[in-house]
Amino acid sequence: MKFFDHRIIDINFDSEDVFILKVKPLRGRVLNFKPGQYTRIIIPDHPKTREHFFSFASSPENKSYLEFCIRIYGNWTKALSQLKKGKIIKISSPMGSFIWKNGIRNAVFIVGGIGISPFMSMLRYIVKKNSIEKITLLYGNRTQQTISYKKELEEISKKITLKIIHIFSEEKEKLYIPAYHGFITKKIIEKEIDFSAKPVIFITGPQVFIEKMLPVLGKIADKEKIKFELK
Repeated sequence: MKFFDHRIIDINFDSEDVFILKVKPLRGRVLNFKPGQYTRIIIPDHPKTREHFFSFASSPENKSYLEFCIRIYGNWTKALSQLKKGKIIKISSPMGSFIWKNGIRNAVFIVGGIGISPFMSMLRYIVKKNSIEKITLLYGNRTQQTISYKKELEEISKKITLKIIHIFSEEKEKLYIPAYHGFITKKIIEKEIDFSAKPVIFITGPQVFIEKMLPVLGKIADKEKIKFELK
């Protein structure tokens, strides 16, 4: 596994515990990867130098920088969020088979929280290629304030046929956008998705989220069209 030095060009908090990291290679071109793939990141001088896995949020078509959407869930990710512009981190060669393939005409994205990253990579790529008939996004978050990429998703929905359904597990305020209270359930999935169109279904999120979704989808969707990846 090769690692490449990258310089941090921007760190910006998207919500209270989620930040957007942008980096450029210290030498050479931006890594080539496929939409949906992930990489390993190392902070060279961190006491615990073991790598962490993160999906690319940027499109492979973006040759200016790499982007990641990261939730703080421990000391390592907190340290990463506190690095200054110009700091060097190491990024590995791309990995993973959870990828978008040209030719897909109808797709469903089921997302638990920070799992939006690979879908942002896919959506940004799709917008550039203009190669989709319909995408339905079921996006689970705690509250409206924890939605990552909210404005950009709204803009993308104006460019391609993207239907966005939000599901909030902890929201107490009145909802002003099409959404549900609670969690992503079989009832919501059956109501919002047209399975007669035989869409390709992509699932991302924490392992426990994926493990809960698979049995549900297995009863109502074509199992061969269900795509997921556990890192």
